[in-house]
Amino acid sequence: MPFNMEPTKCHSTRSPPSAALKDETQMLFNMEPTKCEGWDWYQWEHLPQPLFRPLENSLV
Repeated sequence: MPFNMEPTKCHSTRSPPSAALKDETQMLFNMEPTKCEGWDWYQWEHLPQPLFRPLENSLV
């Protein structure tokens, strides 16, 4: 349980972002470099480690 919180009666869902390139040579562009370190494309079978915990939990 995150932050040692007591369980509560609630429901939440997670939708990991997913996208498909129209052009394989397409490049990502970080529109908010002061708020985001960057973006990368990964195959589902070759995700970087460690994963962000909510994303890791959604893949189980």
